[in-house]
Amino acid sequence: MLFEECQSIEQTVRSSDIQLGTNLEAPSRSSELADRTNRSIDRLER
Repeated sequence: MLFEECQSIEQTVRSSDIQLGTNLEAPSRSSELADRTNRSIDRLER
């Protein structure tokens, strides 16, 4: 389950990278991704 979640985060990161040049929401998008990643890591460490 955690593996799939990490894969979905990775795919989102890739698609955000593609949009980065034209997307003004990129900073909030990457902080949202960072939050999701940190939550996944927290769960993994428990």
